[in-house]
Amino acid sequence: MRRYLSGRQDFTPGVPVDKSRYIITAAVAFLVVASAVAANFYLQSEELRQERDELAVREDVYRALMALQSDVQEEIVQVSDELAKGAAILGAIGLNGTEARAVMNEVLDNVTYGIDAVTIDPQGVIVASEPSAYHGAEGVNISGQEQVQRMITTHMPVMSQVFMMVEGFMASDMQLPVFDAEGRFIGSLSVTLDIESMLRDKVEALDLATGFQITCLQDDGLEVYDTDEDQIGRNLFTDPAYANYTETLEFMHQLLESNNGYGTYEYYESLDSGELVTKEVYWAGFGMHGMSWTL
Repeated sequence: MRRYLSGRQDFTPGVPVDKSRYIITAAVAFLVVASAVAANFYLQSEELRQERDELAVREDVYRALMALQSDVQEEIVQVSDELAKGAAILGAIGLNGTEARAVMNEVLDNVTYGIDAVTIDPQGVIVASEPSAYHGAEGVNISGQEQVQRMITTHMPVMSQVFMMVEGFMASDMQLPVFDAEGRFIGSLSVTLDIESMLRDKVEALDLATGFQITCLQDDGLEVYDTDEDQIGRNLFTDPAYANYTETLEFMHQLLESNNGYGTYEYYESLDSGELVTKEVYWAGFGMHGMSWTL
């Protein structure tokens, strides 16, 4: 009996071919292809889901930043409005006396993060200071302070850079000019603001998830506020902790030169963690009367 070979299937003439083998082979092949397609679809779906999740996180962060910027800006605008009301009254009654001090304390009552209120004469000398705990500042010449010089020179509203108070927190000074009934410049009304507490309260109200960090930078690199409290009061451009991170510092310079934006940089998760991570960052500016900061 001769046997014939066709492809890989041996057969004998006159003997029926077992087609079930072909059906099983085809079925197995179909299942393998279907499994591969399903696996690929699953991977693509997972990638799309991950992209959607990451996009949702970015949107949440951006919305939180915009809410924070709006809230902080509104806060300092209110301070300016209260100072303007007080300065208008002082223009009629003068920079000192019982009535003037009542006005100063009323301004403080309406400024949530106000520390003290002072009136300053055209030479830069403090005339009156409230509340009573700050009476010792009266008579002190502060004409050497940059914002006081601006006030004396321009007779326009000013705000100072943030500085470290002797009490150990970051503050800023806002001043509005005082003019008498004839329109003559007779001095200014000033309120010192606890910027650090203001930012801390606003950030805590956001209730951000773990892993997010809020920083407030002054244009000279000073960290006015940071959710990593070890960094508050440090200067990005002068503190040794940042000295070896040239690319990060270059990024921060660029960040401070634009009012808002997005980017990434590499730095420690926190100063005490020792773990380098890539950070995504959105930023936006706020400010008033010649000063600005970046959140």
